[in-house]
Amino acid sequence: MEPFFKTWELKDQEYDKDAYDKVMKAWDMGFIARKIIESADKPVFRVKASVNDPTKIYIIGRAARSGLGAVRNVVGPMTENQDSNQKRPDGKQFHARLEVPQPGKKFVQIMTHTKNEIPVMTVTRELLEDGSLKQTEECGGFTVTKMYVPSEHVENKDDEEL
Repeated sequence: MEPFFKTWELKDQEYDKDAYDKVMKAWDMGFIARKIIESADKPVFRVKASVNDPTKIYIIGRAARSGLGAVRNVVGPMTENQDSNQKRPDGKQFHARLEVPQPGKKFVQIMTHTKNEIPVMTVTRELLEDGSLKQTEECGGFTVTKMYVPSEHVENKDDEEL
């Protein structure tokens, strides 16, 4: 997982926004939350190991570095091939699973609603030869792919303490 341990920033806005909206709708993400995320200039996420237990992984996302979209969302701690309980910012409960089919090259995050009322969300992150990251989100039969590049960390002491 170590090659993923950095902050990643959306490379450009050249992704299918209609497909993204369909994925987020399928995942039961509310209208306002979808629009805040979609309107952000440079969404970022960070993958990091816990400072207390390096076998536990966190994914910290922000729709933007600052401003209205800078709302912090933390998924974790997750341990490879084990389910962990997670609560989305809207209060919905999920089981998160982290799988690593290709160590150092690809990992998959699977979010399953605890009541099985929302389709499973699968996020596959794959490192490419040029150092960029391809992220594919799938939910409810819809798929969207975005490209990310390494970026500076968002300075936040709460992130560092995880």
